[in-house]
Amino acid sequence: MVQAPYLEPVTLDEFLSWPEESAALELIDGVVERKPAGNLDHAAAQANLYDILRDYARSHGGRAFPELGRPFPGAGRGNHRVPDVSYFRSRDIARDSHRYPVETPALVAEVRSPGQSLRSLEARLLFLLGHGAEAGLLVDPVARSVVVYHPGGTATRYGPGEQVTLAGFDGLTFTVDQLFD
Repeated sequence: MVQAPYLEPVTLDEFLSWPEESAALELIDGVVERKPAGNLDHAAAQANLYDILRDYARSHGGRAFPELGRPFPGAGRGNHRVPDVSYFRSRDIARDSHRYPVETPALVAEVRSPGQSLRSLEARLLFLLGHGAEAGLLVDPVARSVVVYHPGGTATRYGPGEQVTLAGFDGLTFTVDQLFD
């Protein structure tokens, strides 16, 4: 079993050669980190968002996934990121030799787990936006809020009772409350 954070920097190729673990590991600039285990609030918000995106994919095309890793060769000292939920515009997703997607999802989401800082989740989303994602969602079960990040660093915060509409994702709307029911 790999202890995280791993004490020595590793390359992306080394990281991808490791066996899968039950807990998600990420490679962030050459440092291996274990994604924190979510509690029931985290799991419910993640499942609800996945359901919303899966339904959107069925009616508009594309595919939604929970916890799908994406390697980023050439980005820093090595990066392999695992957003909580991802949406790809295409159903036919090109894969690398390790069977990971070679394209960045159009929409990525991170759900805050106990002990995670908002700043660290924002940094994760900004990394993915900087590498091709069209929108990022930061879902906070404690604050019962959603922050939508756009390329270029702008963000819009939505709270209880508000409807989230994502520019560029025709027909994708949901209320903040739907994530926490």
